[in-house]
Amino acid sequence: MSWLQFFTGFSSWPKSTPISTPPSALSEPPGSHIAASFTFKIDKNSFLARRASKQLSILGSATAGPCAVILHREEPRITADWLQETVDRWHRVDDVFHPSFLETVIFVREEYTPEPVLDKDSWKLLDNNWKSKVAFAVTDREDIAEGPYYVRNGVLYTVWRLFPDTHEAFMTATLPQNEPSGAYQDLPYSDGRRLVIGAPSRLYSTATDTKPLNGLRITVKDNINLEGTKKTMSSRSWEELYPASNKTATALQSLLDLGAIVIGKTKLSQFAEVEVPTADWVDFHCPFNPRGDGYLSPEGSTAGGAVALAAFDFADVSIGTDTGGSLRDPSSKQGLFALRPSWGALSMDGIFPLAVWALTVNNISEAILMLLSAFDTVGFMCRDVDVLHKVASAWLPKTDVPAIQNLTKIIVLSDFEYGPGPAKMVFDDFVSRLEKTVQIKSTTMNLSDDWRRVNVTGDRESIVEYIGKVSFASTHHGVLS
Repeated sequence: MSWLQFFTGFSSWPKSTPISTPPSALSEPPGSHIAASFTFKIDKNSFLARRASKQLSILGSATAGPCAVILHREEPRITADWLQETVDRWHRVDDVFHPSFLETVIFVREEYTPEPVLDKDSWKLLDNNWKSKVAFAVTDREDIAEGPYYVRNGVLYTVWRLFPDTHEAFMTATLPQNEPSGAYQDLPYSDGRRLVIGAPSRLYSTATDTKPLNGLRITVKDNINLEGTKKTMSSRSWEELYPASNKTATALQSLLDLGAIVIGKTKLSQFAEVEVPTADWVDFHCPFNPRGDGYLSPEGSTAGGAVALAAFDFADVSIGTDTGGSLRDPSSKQGLFALRPSWGALSMDGIFPLAVWALTVNNISEAILMLLSAFDTVGFMCRDVDVLHKVASAWLPKTDVPAIQNLTKIIVLSDFEYGPGPAKMVFDDFVSRLEKTVQIKSTTMNLSDDWRRVNVTGDRESIVEYIGKVSFASTHHGVLS
């Protein structure tokens, strides 16, 4: 055994209170079993304790319950200020950590580092303030992370917090299988009323040069293959007919290789077609847009991914597809940032394309199929523009195409100008600052007026009417999703 441990404590410290198994009211389907896992509750918060593939035996079997691992690898002296700063940081960055995990505090050091020395104020903080039991441990492993854990039968379990899907954004919750294959599995739990989504402690993952997105929690649109899970396409018949995917989509796999974690697959309009709630969305209910009164349309086929970000802080990024606006439209309706990369920037291998579906259903020509294929892309949404930049920089391939330089013209399309009000003030301010930055005066154009001057169709229809007619003729059902 690579672990050595012993307890140090005061007689006034309370005894650890083991939690029964399973220690929560979360429902579990008969016969289901998630790789040596169990659930427990702290106050009203639900958690999943999950044994890692590499078992970490650390404490005696008599100890059970939530615990906190504090890493100590350099300076041997531990002060109360340092301890408090560490826990304060956990509260700021981690939505899994809860003060109850301080019931047992385990100081862990590697074999080559000196033994930690706690000063008097540190013991006072642990004893009087946190009411903690204290353990010291030595390990020859470097892959243990700081943060909240659960100890049971002397084994450390990683902790995932379970969040209820109150807005019905997800088709299924997922978590990695405990094996090196990189496959995933469904998380078959509910709170008795709705699906719950598991999110691991953010303290377990640290960004590195090779894994710049380590620990990033992502959702995946359910037309994208994820090894070990089914792809439903929002169709009950499709879900029943096809087995689980045996290979993750190429673009998604590259994201996982960068350290991202899939916490769930999100709903989409059936086969990524155009659907309007609730006239359509027959097999599965449309996700609920949290904006406004909670009953606005989430818009677009990547609706579930957008709702997941708008409704839940535990999700960081949503991966989806965009043919004619399926990332951009739901993002605009839910106040998010979206990036639809150029066609071909990311592989569509392992992703159900709208073009194939349009060909099958509408019997469109090969030429139109090629046109539609050029519109199929995979991209992402997020709440934070800095996260957008971080993900794009790591995920999108580098290009030799030089940056656009020597800007010569700024064109403002008056057709799309905002009406009087705050939105127009923001838009006009942006244009003004852009003009000042590049030292170029903007030029205003009106596409409707220009179309009337050059329209050679012989009809008096507007440019919007003409484009709508062409789109309908090419896809047989109007707007591309």
